Amino acid sequence: MTKDQCDFLREVCEDAGMECDVRSDYSDRYMYGKSTYGIVIGSTEDLLVATITYMKQQNENVLDCIPDFTSFKTDSMGRDMILY
Repeated sequence: MTKDQCDFLREVCEDAGMECDVRSDYSDRYMYGKSTYGIVIGSTEDLLVATITYMKQQNENVLDCIPDFTSFKTDSMGRDMILY
C-alpha cells in the first residue's frame, strides 16, 4: 500500500467515524524484512462501505477513485486486521 492510499483510507475512516490506526512500518512474515504502509481496521467490509459512501458524498465516480482493493493484503491481528 502506498502512503497516498493509506492517507486516503484514513480520511475515509475518520469521515465515517470508524476507528483506525495507520502503520508506516508494517512487515508481514513473508515480506522478508521489507515494510509497507498499512491501516488497522475492524473489517474490510466496513472500510469498503465507508469508502463508497465517501466517494458518493464527493460526487465522484466511485469506480474511478476507489483504491484497487484487490491489490491489498490483510492479516489478522486478533480483534482487528491490517490492510496493507
